Amino acid sequence: MNTFNLLIATPQDIVLNGEVLSLKCKSMVGEFQILKDHEPFISNIVPTELYVKDELGMEEVYFVGEGIIEAKNNNVVVCVNSIVQARDIDLERAEASKKRAEERLASTDVNIDKKRAELSLKRALGRIKLKNKGQ
Repeated sequence: MNTFNLLIATPQDIVLNGEVLSLKCKSMVGEFQILKDHEPFISNIVPTELYVKDELGMEEVYFVGEGIIEAKNNNVVVCVNSIVQARDIDLERAEASKKRAEERLASTDVNIDKKRAELSLKRALGRIKLKNKGQ
């Protein structure tokens, strides 16, 4: 069979642990796909869509926050700070998060963490885009 083991984890939980056909997502330098017998690989992951094809060829779509991925000997480990299945994205919550991040970025308050606000905005925009794709 053309599968490899995929483990996806957040600091709170193991989200997926099983055999899959492929995984596709993005790093800072671009999109990549992992298949069986992939060369050893380690990379960062940016807030992005993550596509996983299971053993039967069914595709699940997730939105992930920042993280890392390592592929070695047909074992792939993805560690991300957040993950949500596309179908579970709450559009109202994502819109509210986008608005808060935009307000923080527009603020002149020196106590606001602009980097954190930028990441929050990227996550919110990505979730909104993915949710709107599915409708």
